[in-house]
Amino acid sequence: MTSGRSNWWYCCSGCANKLAPFSGLFKELLSHRTPESRLLLIRGNGGLTNVNFQGKESINQVPTCVTPAQFQDESWMAQTNLTNIHCSNCDTHVGWKIINELSNHPIVRPGQYILRIDSENEIIYWERPRPR
Repeated sequence: MTSGRSNWWYCCSGCANKLAPFSGLFKELLSHRTPESRLLLIRGNGGLTNVNFQGKESINQVPTCVTPAQFQDESWMAQTNLTNIHCSNCDTHVGWKIINELSNHPIVRPGQYILRIDSENEIIYWERPRPR
């Protein structure tokens, strides 16, 4: 029996905790790909799980620490305010939540998440379907 990608997950590089289902991926931010890592834009919350803000704050709360940042996506520059997100199990920094977007970017929206995935491991966990 083969399984679709609905059972694949992006996982924490620190502890392999499941973070986001493969189906939650909206777009890879190719202009930020390096040999060490890549950035993945996750749609809405995209099924994001097992993450919190720094200091164990829930991602549903207003964050206490927000940082202005800009990044390029192909030919578009996005001016954003971000906050760090961490694995709820081991506290590894796994990415950012976009708090607001200031430049009318056609894809980047407030409330989306950017996961930083280490390229050295695929960090994709495949969960075997349960027998019926």
